[in-house]
Parts: sequence; C-alpha cells; structure tokens
Amino acid sequence: ITCIHPLAELTGTILPAFASGIWTGPQSFTSTSPDTFTSLAGTYILTATLSNGCSASASTEVTPDTIAPQLTLAAETISCADTLAVLYAQSEPGADSFFWQGPQQFTANTLEALTPHPGLYVFTAKSSNGCLSTDSVLVPADTMAPPLQASADTLTCRDTIVWLTGQSSPGTILVWNGHPSGDSLMVTDPGTFALTATGINGCSQSLTVI
Repeated sequence: ITCIHPLAELTGTILPAFASGIWTGPQSFTSTSPDTFTSLAGTYILTATLSNGCSASASTEVTPDTIAPQLTLAAETISCADTLAVLYAQSEPGADSFFWQGPQQFTANTLEALTPHPGLYVFTAKSSNGCLSTDSVLVPADTMAPPLQASADTLTCRDTIVWLTGQSSPGTILVWNGHPSGDSLMVTDPGTFALTATGINGCSQSLTVI
C-alpha cells in the first residue's frame, strides 16, 4: 500500500475449485472472493473449506509504504549588500521531485534556489511512493538605511576652522565628500558638504550641509 496505490490486491488459489474460501484480516475484514482488494495493512488469512468440513489456511502480509518525506527548510536574508537569498531544503528520506513556489510567480524544482524577492516560500517534496510533504519558510528583508544626522558650525573671521559632525547607528560607516573621514570633518572654507552613511546591511543614505 502506497500513496499512489492505496489498495493492495489479495490473490488466492483454491483447489479443488469447488471448495469454499474466505479471506479474513485487520478490522474485521472479510471477503469470499479469492481475488479481492484491501486498503488496510496487516496479516490476511485465506481459509478454504470442503463440504466434509476439512479446511486449510494460508496467510500473506500487506505492508504499508506511506511515509512522507521529513522536510527541513532555511532561507537567507535579502539586503542591500546581498540582493539574492538562497533557499535551502533537506528531505529525509530523499524525495524524487521538489518544487518551490513564492512571490512574483517564483518557481524552482531544486533543493536549493536563489530568489531576489522577500516573502513566504512554499516547498513541496514527493517521494517514490507518491507521498507528499509541504512546508514553508520566510525570506526576510533587511533593506532599511541607517539613521543619519549632521550639523555644522559657522565660519567667521574669528572662527576660521569649524567641524562638521555626523551621527548614525553603531557599525555605520560615515563618509564626508567621498572620503572616509569618520563622523567628523574639519573644514576651513565655506561650501556644501555631503555626508553618506552606509549600514552593515549595505544600505545607505546621504544628506548635505552648508
């Protein structure tokens, strides 16, 4: 008995042919036909009886093969630095076919797949016995730019050197005017200065001070 073939055939031969026969099996199963079908696994006994009361029996075993694959799924995170996430799937026991479905009509038929779209992904595995298992995994998105603030003092005849100061979250890289000068920049000339903050996830934002 499998997921493809939910019925097992019981076949018996009774000699002499005029003897009566009956199959018995699990859950009070009975059949008076030598050839019959069952959906239950277990031991089946065919008993043949002659008119003189003499009888003989034979047995056979119907075994089940209805174990579905056990799935383990994982997924990477999509970020500004990593625009593709890997979908991972493991199947025990090994399956014969696989199928991923996800956002933006995403499909794939491999254990591992690449996707550019965050969201919920559904994985289905089918084993040789026809049994299916389905599970899902979420591809998260980390695409938020770091917070950024900047301030500047005013150049005067008395204050000929001022500092431009930027603030962001820990781990963020701050760059003034394209130069990695840290969160502060000393200037002696007026002008427009750009500050760019790049977070651990590769996302960035900029602002300017005058």
